[in-house]
Amino acid sequence: MLLAVGLKTTHIIRSGENLFDVICETLVANNAQVQERSILVIAETLVGTSQNRIISLASISPISPEAEKYARDYGLDPQFAQLVYQEADEIIGGIPGMLFTVKQGILIANGGVDKSNAGEEDEYSLWPEDPFGVAADLCKKFKDKFGFQEFGIIISDSRVQPLRRGIVGVAIGVAGFQPIDDCRGRCDLFGHEMKWTTRALADQLTDLAHLLLGECDEQTPFVLIHDAPVEFTSEAIDPKAMLMPKDEDLFSRILNF
Repeated sequence: MLLAVGLKTTHIIRSGENLFDVICETLVANNAQVQERSILVIAETLVGTSQNRIISLASISPISPEAEKYARDYGLDPQFAQLVYQEADEIIGGIPGMLFTVKQGILIANGGVDKSNAGEEDEYSLWPEDPFGVAADLCKKFKDKFGFQEFGIIISDSRVQPLRRGIVGVAIGVAGFQPIDDCRGRCDLFGHEMKWTTRALADQLTDLAHLLLGECDEQTPFVLIHDAPVEFTSEAIDPKAMLMPKDEDLFSRILNF
């Protein structure tokens, strides 16, 4: 039976703390039963914090002409606009107070730059560096420590969806299991061949985890999922496996970006 358990930390995690040590301490504090074929979902802010990816807005200088224009056009603090400009791979547009960007092939607000749960008043968290590499490293450490053959890691973030109110989860790093289930070529209940459907398993599990992770003061950056219906693997996960090429993507083709 699929089961998800939120894990609350014993303290607020600060920059530079060893992430694996924090996870192990949290498992003990929550009396959590980690087991074979489990998947651990980790909030990306905690990963970034462990990498010292917390930055003071006051330290951002100089401000580029491009960032100045984004600040004027969308009512942003120029230093914040510069930080987003530095972090985003592509800026598509925006609305007052927010820029619409692409980061590592994922549509995300503000290039992953986030004020919530970052720390002091002018501090912001940045996306972790190499989230797939972090996930792979943690997956190996779990397998080595507990003697597991099959175990999974997800580094998660949240984002909005077109024409939908509220946020949903998105996996930005995965290790230990296949993140996509390609249903094309299979049949539905009535024998009709599936021609388009591909299940984003890692994103779906991230959504499940976000019911427990929360977005405010829950202090629950980990969710342990048991008995997920996924295919575990020891092979490295290609980040591009979860991405849709722009020339095939519905939103990219309609919005022309």
